[in-house]
Amino acid sequence: MSARTRERLPPPLLHWTKYAWEMRACAAALWQYGDAGSLRRLAGNAENTIVPSGQASSSAEGRRRRCYLPPETGVCRARIPKWYYDHLTGQCKEFIYGGCGGNRNQFSTIEECLAECAPRRHVPRSCYEAPETGRCRARHPSWYFDSRLGHCKMFIYGGCDGNRNRFSTEEECMGTCSPPNKRKRNVCSLKARSGNCKGYNPRWTYDHKEDICRGFVYSGCGGNANRFSTCLDCMRRCSGRDGHLRRCILLTPKFNDKYYVAWEPE
Repeated sequence: MSARTRERLPPPLLHWTKYAWEMRACAAALWQYGDAGSLRRLAGNAENTIVPSGQASSSAEGRRRRCYLPPETGVCRARIPKWYYDHLTGQCKEFIYGGCGGNRNQFSTIEECLAECAPRRHVPRSCYEAPETGRCRARHPSWYFDSRLGHCKMFIYGGCDGNRNRFSTEEECMGTCSPPNKRKRNVCSLKARSGNCKGYNPRWTYDHKEDICRGFVYSGCGGNANRFSTCLDCMRRCSGRDGHLRRCILLTPKFNDKYYVAWEPE
């Protein structure tokens, strides 16, 4: 082995991050299926992004630094819904991950994203204000935080005046005003949303009114965090009654709401 080659190798005692092993596995798959173009892109991406776990990625500073990275789809072509932290807006947002490459600003759930990256802060005073329609006559569906009930509700905003307890989406409202210890539960109160892409991804959503999980079709982007890969994950997260529940039952699909499966209690 030449001296030049040895200089390019990592120190033998450093343990590489999980990300490095994912890159290695992806490269092996690309080699097997002959995707030379993606393999070259992966090699270039790995040279710029993989770091030994003994460096900044293992420190608290390194973990926070990931929150300032831009979202990266990566070089593979899967469509995996992930969340990233947008440090400019202070919110966690969804994006589509390709399955390999990318960076560490990616999380499986909005809760993981908020726990890692969101500033530790108290609920703003504006969240305790009553909703105000304003004096104009437009009709803008908006959301406000109901501090008495502890969750966000919809109201019609007139288009001018009003106060700061007003949000464009339920997710934005909940992320701003819901106390951290209640965010997990509030995710389960969100309405099922298919998103705005054209994919077909069977997922599960919790219906808090009936205390059951329903299957629905997720389009691949958009939507919200009330979305789970399995019925059991959904019930364990939102119901807490999985010990008293029996099975998932296949039902005839409904065109209007795309629900096709429900979890039946004993």
